[in-house]
Amino acid sequence: MAVVLDELCVLARDVHRHKETIPWKDGTITDHDMKILEENAQGTDQFDRLKLKMCVMNEYKKGTYKIVCKESAYARIIAILPMNKEIPLDDWSYIFQMFGVVHKTPWNVYWYGSLKTREFPEKSVPITAEHVNGGYTTSCANHGIFVYRWEEATRVLIHELLHASCMNPKTDSIAVIEATIETWAELILIAHRSKGRINIAVELLKKQIQWVADTNYKATTDHNTRSDEDYGWRYLNGREKIYNALGIRLPAPKKQAVHISTRFTTPILGD
Repeated sequence: MAVVLDELCVLARDVHRHKETIPWKDGTITDHDMKILEENAQGTDQFDRLKLKMCVMNEYKKGTYKIVCKESAYARIIAILPMNKEIPLDDWSYIFQMFGVVHKTPWNVYWYGSLKTREFPEKSVPITAEHVNGGYTTSCANHGIFVYRWEEATRVLIHELLHASCMNPKTDSIAVIEATIETWAELILIAHRSKGRINIAVELLKKQIQWVADTNYKATTDHNTRSDEDYGWRYLNGREKIYNALGIRLPAPKKQAVHISTRFTTPILGD
């Protein structure tokens, strides 16, 4: 369907065939770690408008969530998760190996595992950060990748790794940067889930672009998301522009089967 998918599958196939055995060990959670977690939970950032990080910290303090630290040569992950959830270390090992160590030190990931899912707002209400966002980081830096939902955590990790690895396109438009990074994150996730098998990747891509088409249709018709001046465009509708530039055309939306979720990827690709 697109040369870019072939190339990503080559990378994913190589990683899956020759994956290093990465030993993960239990890490020590320091006072500095807790300060970072607390400060980011208490902060009034523009993305976490539902204060999901604060809710997760409160659950941890009540004893209903646990805190876990895992370390390897590629990454250090501190996660606050429900008692019945675990960090998908084997799965994420492939992702970290695909990116490598960019800043000479392991990636720092802070994961607040809120179970709050992404949903469209009421009809006619504009799509804003609380309906779509689930993570953030600093471009071209390893200060920390912050993820604050369980849903689509792997896709969000890839998205933020792209930012942190200096992969932003050269443009002043934040909307275009986000749409570009998001589209590439989805393609990388597809290549990863297929383990580099192009026939499987093509089928997954077909399902993903149908999901994008359906989501975009609802965002446009029910929430008037039409241009890069609309917040939802940068994560939803803007992807069509990037997919088109990569030679991938979206199918017609299935108007009779539009879902209520604003998750970016089809559930078939997992969380």
